[in-house]
Amino acid sequence: MLMHVGAGSSKYGVGIVFIHEHGIVVEATVMVFQGVVSVEIVEAKTIFEGFAMAVRLCRLPLCIESDALGVVNLCNKVGSSNGDRNNIIHDIVLLLHIFCDVKLVHIPRACNSVTHLQLDLQLVWLVG
Repeated sequence: MLMHVGAGSSKYGVGIVFIHEHGIVVEATVMVFQGVVSVEIVEAKTIFEGFAMAVRLCRLPLCIESDALGVVNLCNKVGSSNGDRNNIIHDIVLLLHIFCDVKLVHIPRACNSVTHLQLDLQLVWLVG
């Protein structure tokens, strides 16, 4: 199972799309966050929420694809994290350690267009 995650900073929404190995969208969801936060925090929260959803729905093994290179690198321990995002990054790293059949990879934003389109369409209905 493949999961694309993406965040929209202007409306603080996140999109999560589960795609079967044959390219068929199996499930998709959008969440809206309240408050002003950094894009990195929204991206990290999106990865965490998508990961938790995949575990609840038994969508493992899983490859999580995100266009947030900095967050992906921090979660894969290619950098160090400080500040507000540290708690979320720590939780993602813990989940990656527990669920060995899940991997987190970076993809270019152009390859994540399905998730961002889903997010934009749903935010029109949810936020206006």
